[in-house]
Amino acid sequence: MIDPLANELIVLARNALAQRLNTSPGHIEIADVLSLDWTDTSLGCPVESENYNVQSTPGLRILMEYQGSFYAYHADFVSVYACPLESERLPRPFAPTPTPTATFTPAP
Repeated sequence: MIDPLANELIVLARNALAQRLNTSPGHIEIADVLSLDWTDTSLGCPVESENYNVQSTPGLRILMEYQGSFYAYHADFVSVYACPLESERLPRPFAPTPTPTATFTPAP
């Protein structure tokens, strides 16, 4: 059984992706959900020009699929963020991230 808070974050991620792709949330499949501890405040999605606090942050990695493409969202039990598959840095023992089959293109 999924924790109710985790379920809310999954719903938020699915809705955000559906809006970004201009589709219904029901068309987006949840491919995988990992409960993990992020190693810093980047939540496994660092931006080179940013600095992050090193701290253990419990959260989720939500992997979704839509029409053969995969999309990752990272969460910290407060917020959910889209993370390009090629940019994500999963904490051990989950690293290294497999080669993505699709890339993330941010909305303009």
